[in-house]
Amino acid sequence: MPIDPATFLAAVATAVAASTVVEQYVKPRVEAKKARRTAQQEFMARMVGLTLSAAVLAEDLPKDMDREVRDRVNAERARQGERLRLAVQQLFDDSGRFLIVYGGPLRTLVRD
Repeated sequence: MPIDPATFLAAVATAVAASTVVEQYVKPRVEAKKARRTAQQEFMARMVGLTLSAAVLAEDLPKDMDREVRDRVNAERARQGERLRLAVQQLFDDSGRFLIVYGGPLRTLVRD
């Protein structure tokens, strides 16, 4: 049974059109969505890190704490303070990348 040339050409044209649509329209949207999701996850991970460092700094130390333990805790606080300073600086430097993935009131919240 011979293949009808018109049927063959229609199949080729359909395949070319479908792959062009996928490459030109679908793939860029999927990649953009993936990039937004990655940026949102990175932003949330940074915010969790900031929160944990801030919690270490905000904790009141008991008055009856042993001097050696107090020194170790204060050393950790100093480390967390530096970590917090660097994280805030990096977050500020990358704020444009994070702001573009949020819209409306959420963007305002992230910016503030």
